[in-house]
Amino acid sequence: MLLELTKSADGSFIPSTENSIAKFKKVKIGETILVDYKAKRNVQFHKKGFSLLNLIYQNQSKYESFEAMRTEFKLKAGLYELHVTTKGKTIYVPKSMSFSEMDENEFEELYSKFIDIALKHFVPMDRCDLEDAVLRFV
Repeated sequence: MLLELTKSADGSFIPSTENSIAKFKKVKIGETILVDYKAKRNVQFHKKGFSLLNLIYQNQSKYESFEAMRTEFKLKAGLYELHVTTKGKTIYVPKSMSFSEMDENEFEELYSKFIDIALKHFVPMDRCDLEDAVLRFV
């Protein structure tokens, strides 16, 4: 059961959609429910993250494809799992950064790492200038 809840001023959580209200009514008074918390994603911030990557890709010559560059960013940001092959070789497998795979807090942390990577390896400018360029690029 997926519920969208909003935290109220008194600290309690209330359902924030009609579907969540209907599901929440099924919970009995005094019943304990298990909650897997994920901050709701901000579509505009997700677009901003991809704008950063697109801006860097369009202004670099090292990578022939956007996907290759994005993979490099993921690996440098630590967004990977280690996999040991049957021959004992360890390889890095990039994780997904899709909208459904990360919550808002995780994506904010990844975006900050991507800015750091861009500044260190791709663009010789300060953080504020890069952030401004991304906002103009969106």
